[in-house]
Amino acid sequence: MCALHLFFFCYLYSMKFNPKYKLQDVAGEKMVVVHNADGMDLSKVIVLNSTAEVLWKTLEGKEFTLDKVAGLLMEKYDLKKEKALSDAKSWIDSLHKAGLIEI
Repeated sequence: MCALHLFFFCYLYSMKFNPKYKLQDVAGEKMVVVHNADGMDLSKVIVLNSTAEVLWKTLEGKEFTLDKVAGLLMEKYDLKKEKALSDAKSWIDSLHKAGLIEI
């Protein structure tokens, strides 16, 4: 999906995290890793910053929208709506590129 289509899709539909990815504490770092029948697969690891960790923990197992993510950023970090929407879109774009969300 191209960036323009993803941008409009985020406004219209909900998405959720790919259920095979789980947040783990690995050597003191918060990471998203693949879980399969054999356990954790550490061949693809995504390290989260503190903001991404808060969003992941809040949204895990739920459907969410761009507006929901922006609302969480506004509430938690006292951001203006325009900045929150921009940051939320960037975060969703990163998740999509890494295969972490299902749309």
